[in-house]
Amino acid sequence: MNRATRTTVGSRLEQVVPTLKVSAGTAVTSLPSAFQVANTHVNGWKSQLSGVYNQVIGSVAAVAPNNGSPQIQRNYETGLGDFIADTMRSAYNTDIAVTNGGGIRATLPAQTFVPSDASITRPLWTSAPSASPWQVTSTGPYPLTYGDVATVLPFGNAAVTTRITGADLWAAMNNGTSQVELGAGRFPQISGFKFTWDRSRTAGSRVTSITLADGTPVPNSNSVSFSLATNDFMVAGGDGYTMFPGLANAKTRDSLETLVREALRAKSAQVGAVSFPTDGRITRLN
Repeated sequence: MNRATRTTVGSRLEQVVPTLKVSAGTAVTSLPSAFQVANTHVNGWKSQLSGVYNQVIGSVAAVAPNNGSPQIQRNYETGLGDFIADTMRSAYNTDIAVTNGGGIRATLPAQTFVPSDASITRPLWTSAPSASPWQVTSTGPYPLTYGDVATVLPFGNAAVTTRITGADLWAAMNNGTSQVELGAGRFPQISGFKFTWDRSRTAGSRVTSITLADGTPVPNSNSVSFSLATNDFMVAGGDGYTMFPGLANAKTRDSLETLVREALRAKSAQVGAVSFPTDGRITRLN
């Protein structure tokens, strides 16, 4: 999505897995014509998009971690999660922001995105990109492309803004920490506030404190409310966030991928290679 003109510049088609049923022992010497036609279309789309996804938008100082075993964005604060949440809060001047760790699908640069332009330097890995644990064996900085950001945020989500109460925020953080043992995607990446949670406590009551970024305690009460930036999936109740008020009570903003891509472009233009530190906004006990 081109944010300036609000027009789509490309789309992605992933994990196309056609099936072909044959009797056991039958040798398959060629694909049926329907498969060949589909394959031709997919390759054509990939060719059209490659020029866009090869475009370099900036650089990163080192690979921003993601996934692993356990997947860090589903268990801990991450630098990439901080950047995405901070970007949403800053763009719409909200009090707080929350995004689901499960919506962050790759490292940055993305280990599964391979530019068709071989001159674009990529990180080196100790094993196959899908293997876990992975380890980067090269050093940055690395160019950052459209394709990297599209691989990190592939679902086409929109950023939205709404309001929630202090009680809603407590319920949201308890929901977000309730299924870490299952590797659930609901674990929150946040901005504008801090929270502490204790994994040894019963799911649904693991959060022990929430404060705003300035240290002001957030009461578990409907007496206070906050403007919130999040994504359309979560505000509609996705990943168990049923305490959020729904799409009908939210304002849809920009494509989340576009928002983050343009923030990375601007940050890189300002500082050069972008880094992704954490700052302790999420504290995990036990």
